[in-house]
Amino acid sequence: MSENLKSPTQRIAQADDPVRATKAMIEESVQRALQTENRRGQRVVDPRQDPNFRRYVDSIQSPFGAEVSQRPASRGEGYRSLVQGILDSEEFKDWSSHGGRGTSKTYRAQVLAPGEFVRVPRAQAVGFDDIRDADVLASEYVEEFVPYPTTAMQLRDIMRVVPCTGPSVVYYRETGFTNAAAIVPVNIDPDTAVLLPPSQIEGKVVTDPVKRMGHYIAIPKSSLEDLAGLAESISDQLIPGLYDKETVQFLRGSGMGEDHLGLMRDSLCQRYRWSDGEVGDNEADAILEAMAKIRVAKLQSDGTVLHPNNHARLLKRKDLYGRYLFGDPTSSTILSQLWGRPLLVLDGQAEGIASVGAWKTGTKIRDRQEATVEFSDTIGNAKLAGMIYVIAEMRTALQHNRPEAFCEVTLDNAPISS
Repeated sequence: MSENLKSPTQRIAQADDPVRATKAMIEESVQRALQTENRRGQRVVDPRQDPNFRRYVDSIQSPFGAEVSQRPASRGEGYRSLVQGILDSEEFKDWSSHGGRGTSKTYRAQVLAPGEFVRVPRAQAVGFDDIRDADVLASEYVEEFVPYPTTAMQLRDIMRVVPCTGPSVVYYRETGFTNAAAIVPVNIDPDTAVLLPPSQIEGKVVTDPVKRMGHYIAIPKSSLEDLAGLAESISDQLIPGLYDKETVQFLRGSGMGEDHLGLMRDSLCQRYRWSDGEVGDNEADAILEAMAKIRVAKLQSDGTVLHPNNHARLLKRKDLYGRYLFGDPTSSTILSQLWGRPLLVLDGQAEGIASVGAWKTGTKIRDRQEATVEFSDTIGNAKLAGMIYVIAEMRTALQHNRPEAFCEVTLDNAPISS
């Protein structure tokens, strides 16, 4: 087999200096990913220019092994090999071999964080033009380093996530800015001070508590003998269900009791109604108006969230000749961008609402405990004979740094003449 068809794990294992080979492999893989995106006409940021990325590479002290996670492609699929890795771990096998008594280790359930190896088709990893060996199939998988997620699966995929170490977060909530920048005389005389005009940032210091969110499923202990079925339950229901509720909370939580205050429920979030637009405007035009509102607030929108039904109605839009405006039913691709910004279609979004925002600059997710999975024979004080509990939970806080960075679009009715 030629050298370029070996997996990163094989090449690292055969290198004289595995750690150095690991770092070189990361650099090569990032370069390949950037070249692929450029060929597709996508403008992407080179993560190698990020000091955090450089520190991450420099901090590597041991070579990567073959533990990998699956590139997300559809609901649940992104979690399957991760869950399978949990079920294949020595800790889980030891726990299940003792009849599932007590509580297992707590397993991390985040998928495809920046700087991980994922499994991709070998043909994609090395490029179709480079394949020479006849026994290499496009369906064969190898490990590949991907610096950032390629598919936005949940709302947090387009938001900044910052760790949190305490029971609450303290941050400055900016509500206004007075720009007093002006031309002033050059200060030639050292004895004469020329004062600059003061600009002013308006806002207040806010303290928000970390919220706990989770759920569990009860399954027979006999399920431990069917690990494939158990993996399906966790991958398709338990973990995605947790992120679905996180989306609901982050977008439209009430802020009362244990609820987060949703970004769209913030009193300073901007609003726009489709029916207030110009005659002839469609849903995409209303979303563009919301982007303009955010831009006037000196911010740049970087994503829109739609409910599946509103997304379907958008795809069905046709011109006067019956031609589809936003898609082609015979195409292998589907609308994933609108006005040059990512378009997320999430079950947790309210129908009839489009949420437009500067997600990376206007807010932050503060993770006290990222999503985890745990197995136990008890839940609280409850215990059922012959049953085990699979528990998924997370602890997060949501910062509203710039409320005007978001605009809620009500997709009510097409505008009509007055």
